Amino acid sequence: MKNLNKRYIALIVAGAMGLSACGSDGKDGEDGKPTPPPTVEASTVTNVEMIAHTLEEGLVRFEFEITDEEGQLISGLVKANAEVAELTEKGIGRSRDDFEGTILGGSASEATEGASLTEVEPGRYEFVAPMASVNAGTEGLIRFAVGGGDNIAKSRYIVVAKSDGIHTTSTATCHACHTDYGTSSLKHPSYTAINPENETDLVPGCMTCHGNIARDDGGYARNTMQKIGHINHQKFEKDFAPSNCYTCHEKPITTVYSMQTCTDCHDAAGIGTKGLTANFNAFNEGEDARLFHKQVTARAELRDTHYTRTSAPYINDGLEWEEYPNGG
Repeated sequence: MKNLNKRYIALIVAGAMGLSACGSDGKDGEDGKPTPPPTVEASTVTNVEMIAHTLEEGLVRFEFEITDEEGQLISGLVKANAEVAELTEKGIGRSRDDFEGTILGGSASEATEGASLTEVEPGRYEFVAPMASVNAGTEGLIRFAVGGGDNIAKSRYIVVAKSDGIHTTSTATCHACHTDYGTSSLKHPSYTAINPENETDLVPGCMTCHGNIARDDGGYARNTMQKIGHINHQKFEKDFAPSNCYTCHEKPITTVYSMQTCTDCHDAAGIGTKGLTANFNAFNEGEDARLFHKQVTARAELRDTHYTRTSAPYINDGLEWEEYPNGG
């Protein structure tokens, strides 16, 4: 074993300490700038991490980060789009741009006048989406997606935020029959949305277009969500009964925005609308409308189980009663 010179060791230690104070630029005492993270400019899968969003007067501002299928930051994004469906006294609605009336909510892409999409850091972006009808107090739901060009794959739609209680059905109740809508061959499976935690959030993703308000009244689509649920499912072959609200409505139905919701379902089921107006007017917001239909179902089951049979009446013309001397 060789003996090390103590003076030599001291020089080595001193040299190491001196080097530790040098940055990558070689100047004593300054820390060097960190190496930028690696980025890619193309993807087959685009993942979005929402960092922040704000509703402001006439616009929505998003801050987000995107990565590819391997978790690498993506640089060079050129496409983004967002929609706001507004909560009103008539329910959720988003108007088309050409609607001649009060515009509800709005939509914007990078191509919209006044919009901007800026890469503030590698893989991190700010998207400013102008929407004239939106302000800081707007309630409803916000949907967002990026990508879709030649190089960067389109992300899944994300329900960035939604107000409490805007829908009483759930992903779970829909998937009890549809299993996984996003992988199905039904209408618009690519619009199946997720929430910021990357969990499927099916119903609000649909309601961005198919809200409670029809197109002619200021909504986006002709088929409202209540029409899709109550009419289009009438002949559904699995576990669906129009009178059993619990099939789809996981949460209490405390608000019915329009009597049309009731008449559409009753007409499609062929059960008539007698008494509907009185029942609708008697419904107090805050009650659970599911209970009324549960009572209807319970009465029907009771009548099927408990009944009385009577024979044809027997008439004896020769029978004489004191009160009826001419016969009964």
